[in-house]
Amino acid sequence: MASSLKPKKIYDVFLSFRGAELRLNFIGHLYQALIRDGIHTFRDSEELEKGDQISPMLMEAIEESHIAVIVFSKDYASSGWCLEEVAKIMECEEQGNLTVLPVFYKVDPKEVREGRESYQRALDKHESKFGKDSDKVKRWKEALFNAGSLSGWHLNDELGRKKVLLILDDVDDLRQLNALAGEGKWFGNGSRIIITTRDKQLLTCQGIYQDHVYEVKVLEDSQARELLSKHTSQMHQIRIDLVNGALNYAKGLPLALEVLGSLLCGGTEDVWKSTLIKLSRSPDKTINNVLKISYEGLDVNEKEIFLHIACFFRGWTRQYTKKILQSCDLETAAGFEILVKRSLIKIEFDILEMHDLIQLMGKDIVNQECREDPRRRSRLWLYDDVDEVLSHDKEDCAVKAIVLRLPEWTEMCIHPDAFTKMRRLRLLILHNLQDSFRGPLCLPEGLKWFEWPGCACRSIEYSPGSMKLVGIDMSKANFGVVLEQFKDFQQLKYINFSYCESLIHIPDLSCTPHLEKLVLSCCENMVEAHESIAYLKKLRELTLDGCSQLSVFPNVLKTKRLRHLYLRDCKNLERFPDIPHKLERLIGLSLRGTAIKELPSSIENLVSLKRLSLTDCKDLVSLPSSIYGLHNLEELHLLGCISFIGFPKYDDSADPSRKIRLSSLKYLGLSETSLTELEFLENPSCCPKLRLEESPSLSF
Repeated sequence: MASSLKPKKIYDVFLSFRGAELRLNFIGHLYQALIRDGIHTFRDSEELEKGDQISPMLMEAIEESHIAVIVFSKDYASSGWCLEEVAKIMECEEQGNLTVLPVFYKVDPKEVREGRESYQRALDKHESKFGKDSDKVKRWKEALFNAGSLSGWHLNDELGRKKVLLILDDVDDLRQLNALAGEGKWFGNGSRIIITTRDKQLLTCQGIYQDHVYEVKVLEDSQARELLSKHTSQMHQIRIDLVNGALNYAKGLPLALEVLGSLLCGGTEDVWKSTLIKLSRSPDKTINNVLKISYEGLDVNEKEIFLHIACFFRGWTRQYTKKILQSCDLETAAGFEILVKRSLIKIEFDILEMHDLIQLMGKDIVNQECREDPRRRSRLWLYDDVDEVLSHDKEDCAVKAIVLRLPEWTEMCIHPDAFTKMRRLRLLILHNLQDSFRGPLCLPEGLKWFEWPGCACRSIEYSPGSMKLVGIDMSKANFGVVLEQFKDFQQLKYINFSYCESLIHIPDLSCTPHLEKLVLSCCENMVEAHESIAYLKKLRELTLDGCSQLSVFPNVLKTKRLRHLYLRDCKNLERFPDIPHKLERLIGLSLRGTAIKELPSSIENLVSLKRLSLTDCKDLVSLPSSIYGLHNLEELHLLGCISFIGFPKYDDSADPSRKIRLSSLKYLGLSETSLTELEFLENPSCCPKLRLEESPSLSF
């Protein structure tokens, strides 16, 4: 009688599974989900009292459940205990006392019901232990066949047909992405993966399209004010200029606004003022530590470039900064790109920019090298620090870069031997600085870039040994014969001696084989340019604008790498030299304001020329017919050529293939000339791109 009574149901669900791995992931999540929805669930020994016999209690728990969920995994059949469970479950199911729901976790249902693969191996072991004809093993096989034949859920890697929302926060290593979201097939259609990172390159490496990459913007003023007020009580009682000062400090950065709010919360106006002054000198530690994470993940090359920009070059053009940093043996092409992708800098309209707090973080890194003694820091940019270092000639100076840009002329007493002891100094830029000492200036031999416009020293001396100078700018300097020791400057690439009124001639530059750019604008008393300029094989740009007394000019057109040649307002220059061979690289030539009367017929050898300016060449009468051979010419400036009367007759009989004349010309400036007709423009095939409009580069 007792055996015919149905057992009392205590549990809603009985979970049958094998292995700690399942308990910690799939079973763990399933169990928590069932409990959360109020479903009373049995999960092995957690429901049994200590000291009870396990087997009878488990059997009772199966009988006292409404539903049994069997999770068949790879090693389920290796456990005799699990096989006893499944046999009991299927017995109760046959009696109509239990609903069975199988889950096939990374196994095929056929593997379970037909005893294949891992299930076959497990059953073979049981048969070797209990015997091939064992009733126990036969009962287990029958139970597996019946359970495996039921309709259930098949879960495997296809764990990817699901539509999921996956958020990966603060990813800083490509391996993290590959492990967590390496393949799109892991997830079903409609899934969304949100990745936050400080390194944009991690996203591009994964093939994420640019239009799916979003830069988190700083808060707008109204949003920033609202966030600050949430973290600062009584903000409405604080003077508006102090509130604006706090907002200006944070520059829309949420973290900074929250930290500021906690620092200023409940403070008086004096506390606000004092806190803002302190933060302007030294950044808050909490904010700084977060911002430094991106910096600390950089390689040495990028760290050096970042600190240079933070301390010196924010607001400078990318191209000019690139020259300076490359002269100091830093790789800027890769460096700039990495810093942009790490959101440490921005490049807007070719200008280097960064957030105020990121710049403050960079400067603080340098200041922490030694707060008390500027001689032990790597970079100096403040007047007082530079003055303290340069007013003495002390040994053991760690400074490797000084950039001082003062808003107006300021005097400093520089010790004559201050630089010679600075053996690590590589970069020296001084703007609007007047040295009260008029003696010779002695520079260290390791210096790579020297820039001091308006330097009043009588002469320059260098430490003995091979000079490593790459760039020198001493425009507006007051000296006559400049740097006769050029034989020591084998690495020199850039020279700027503009506005040096006492400069009479250019010295022999044959010992500077790497020179790329020579600027001598407005040297009004210079009468001669040395012939060696014509043999500088790497010269790319030569500027002699405003050298009004210059009459002897070497034929630099022998230099095949020359890209830009500017001779504007060289009023005594009457003849432009012959062009002996085709120049593949010259794209800009300006003879504006010169006294030339004609161009050589070999002008057509400037095959890459894009811009030609003859503006205000008042003695110019006409152009050679070979001008029509300049097929890449885009701009031709003839404004103010009051003697110019017309273009040459065009004759293509010598070259029948020359069907279109000046085929790339987009701008032609002809105002204030004596031109009466434009016969060569009457042919519709001539100058098809020409638009008679204002020049895009009138100053050229």
